[in-house]
Amino acid sequence: MTDYRYQFAHGTPKRICPNCGHKRLRTYVDTSTGEEMPTEFGVCDRIESCGYFNAPKMDGTKSEPTQRIVTPAPKRTDWRCPQEIVAMTKNHAGNVFAHWLVGLLGSAAQESLRAYRVGTYPPSERMPHLSGAMVYWQIGADGLERSGKVIPYDSTGHRIKEHGAVWIHSILYNKSMSELGIGQVLFGEHLLGAYPDSVVGLVEAEKSAIIARCFHPDMVWVSTGGSDSLTIERCMCLAGRKVVVFPDAGNYEKWNEKMTDIEPMLSGMVMWDHLEAAGAPAGTDVADLLISTMSAVDIPRFDVVTEPEEVAKEEVVHSSPVDRILHRSAVSLLVNELRLDLSNVSVKPYDQ
Repeated sequence: MTDYRYQFAHGTPKRICPNCGHKRLRTYVDTSTGEEMPTEFGVCDRIESCGYFNAPKMDGTKSEPTQRIVTPAPKRTDWRCPQEIVAMTKNHAGNVFAHWLVGLLGSAAQESLRAYRVGTYPPSERMPHLSGAMVYWQIGADGLERSGKVIPYDSTGHRIKEHGAVWIHSILYNKSMSELGIGQVLFGEHLLGAYPDSVVGLVEAEKSAIIARCFHPDMVWVSTGGSDSLTIERCMCLAGRKVVVFPDAGNYEKWNEKMTDIEPMLSGMVMWDHLEAAGAPAGTDVADLLISTMSAVDIPRFDVVTEPEEVAKEEVVHSSPVDRILHRSAVSLLVNELRLDLSNVSVKPYDQ
């Protein structure tokens, strides 16, 4: 029988595993000195969940540790909000934001609010500051509500930021999405199946999607619900679609970088840079622009190209943000009427 210099330290208490942090590491002893080896050398007996292993070399130096690659358990995404809870949010009489929007945009706003199946937080003694707040239900392809983001607004359509946003499931159960098994989706995802051939407008805020639909109902508007929520996982539902991406002012570079990973699964994509070109203040979004102009702003179209060479030339001529603004029909008319010299034209931020 071969005698090895380094053997397991039988009878010695198990040590803290340097990989998983549990006290499950079986260490080695140097038989030539009788001393226990440092805890970087050893085997974790949590074989399936950790698998750390690092045996000392014959000269006592450190070898490269190995560990088992553990495949994480799939996340549950099967939880749906009970329909009796959803039904409690369907009385919109006290919805502050809805009253403001309908007063501003009329029937177009009513149709948009119905399409997104928004809710209204009911009168509440427990959370009175949320009474009349918007409930943005996240509804997947199965047509069922998952959870709803509750956001209060004032009578001018602005968020009451001191109250923040809270989720229905958190209010009801005081549990996280992972604990309940909630998989987030894009706000408005349920509309994709109803309009399979429509171009998709991708925005950050739920409010922006609802307002943009009022001006451009020919497109399907979906929202990530936050600047950091633009992920491949959440955008899988856009595979094979033509998408125009509308970053908030100040987020163009961030979203443009993220879309490099998402674009390959799309059939076409345009990054809308109007806000950046115009020097809009950070945080301004396409809904702010639409409301301020109260008209349908220019949005890139995915038209059928019949003369690709001529179209390519036109795109080269008007490739910069400044050119795209100056060659809009309304701006061109103004330039011609006033006989303006455009040789040294530039676009300055709003506050200059």
